[in-house]
Amino acid sequence: MATTIRLTRMGRKQRPFYRVVVVDSRGRRDGDYIESLGYYNPMPDAFEVSVNADRALHWLDRGVTMSSTARSLLRREGVLYRWHLQKSGADAAEIDAKMEEFLSRRGEQTEAIKAQTKAKLEAWRSAKEEAVKAAKKEAEATEAAAAEEEKASDAETAEASAGEGEEAPAATDGEDKA
Repeated sequence: MATTIRLTRMGRKQRPFYRVVVVDSRGRRDGDYIESLGYYNPMPDAFEVSVNADRALHWLDRGVTMSSTARSLLRREGVLYRWHLQKSGADAAEIDAKMEEFLSRRGEQTEAIKAQTKAKLEAWRSAKEEAVKAAKKEAEATEAAAAEEEKASDAETAEASAGEGEEAPAATDGEDKA
């Protein structure tokens, strides 16, 4: 049987949650699976991944194929690196030392990415606040201009109504043209 490590979708609408599973490659995406290896939750700011490395290595030794997403998750968790070290004939102590180094590098990279994401979020928030302040100032200026225009219009109306009483009657066409 041809087997594949891939993701199966769980969760509700607009809130995906995935299981990392071993399936028959001819089956449906969300169909029955042979074994669940872990999960992937993309929704939190720092997404969550958990994979049972021992079982994943067991299936990799059996020649299972992987989807591109499952491959990237296994690479991120260090499972593929450990598998590579095992295939190259490294002893257990050397594998453990290299895996500790790998995990510490990954932790540093994760912290750097979190700091970068936090900085971007703060920049976005401050830009949004500035845009809101600018929109409020523009609205206030528009309201002030409308109020000035209304005062000017009222003043013109008042002058016109006061001026109508003082105005001389207009001459008719046929009578006083001399």
